Amino acid sequence: MVVPAGTPARVVERLNQGLAGVLRIPEVEKLINAQGADVIASSPAELAAMLQEEIARWGKLIEAKKLRED
Repeated sequence: MVVPAGTPARVVERLNQGLAGVLRIPEVEKLINAQGADVIASSPAELAAMLQEEIARWGKLIEAKKLRED
């Protein structure tokens, strides 16, 4: 789950705690896994770091392949 930039930290933390709690319910995890997805419950900081890594990784590929938006 992502929220708009500038969302107060207390709101982000509360949403994170609630969502992580739901994702720990075995039935919920089973339903998500049945859709071919994995449950990953991380902190807001971990998600931000992962997104920055992905942006850097894919950005390099886009530049190397000279891909552009048409």
